[in-house]
Amino acid sequence: MFGDRSVRDFLMQLALDQLTVVLTPRLMRLRRMVIGEVERFPELGRSLHDNGPGRSIRRMERAFAHYTRIGQLATPDPRAAAVQFNWILMAAPTSAAMLLGDAGIPKPAELRSHAAEAVRIFLCAFGPDAPRVE
Repeated sequence: MFGDRSVRDFLMQLALDQLTVVLTPRLMRLRRMVIGEVERFPELGRSLHDNGPGRSIRRMERAFAHYTRIGQLATPDPRAAAVQFNWILMAAPTSAAMLLGDAGIPKPAELRSHAAEAVRIFLCAFGPDAPRVE
């Protein structure tokens, strides 16, 4: 899963993969529909969450624990770090796509730029040399 890739390379690939998979017209339409019906069909919302962001967060948690063990990250709580990275990465573009429709889905160059900035921010907080706040 991680091989001998650096954490920066892993994060960048993960970010691009996740943005590309999630930010499609078809998935955004499904997401809008499920959110609109979540009160009547809560199991649909739970399933979308468990198989979407939940699965991504679990994968990141395993990766962050690995990179912490080898000294490329400093994540005292890999799950919390995974949740934070997921939403740094996904919040703005997903919100735009949800509320603006297909026109709100960023173009590939915008996704790459956004992914790079999310990785930069995350590494500032969780890189091995990041200052620790107790």
